[in-house]
Amino acid sequence: MAVPVESGEGFFRPGTPKVLFQTRIDTGSQIRDYDVTPDGQRFLLNQSLAGAADAPITIIVNWPRLLDK
Repeated sequence: MAVPVESGEGFFRPGTPKVLFQTRIDTGSQIRDYDVTPDGQRFLLNQSLAGAADAPITIIVNWPRLLDK
């Protein structure tokens, strides 16, 4: 969403929000699935592909011990 803003000394007036684009981001998630590039020109979105299976996650415990080998 984008909101035009008017502000000045002693006032702040937000305008009407407008949709920028559609996404498949889960808005009910506790995790932020997006970020904005430092120059403010692009959005980076972490979203699932339709019909794609989740990739397995590999967890290595006690990994410092493997450095000794």
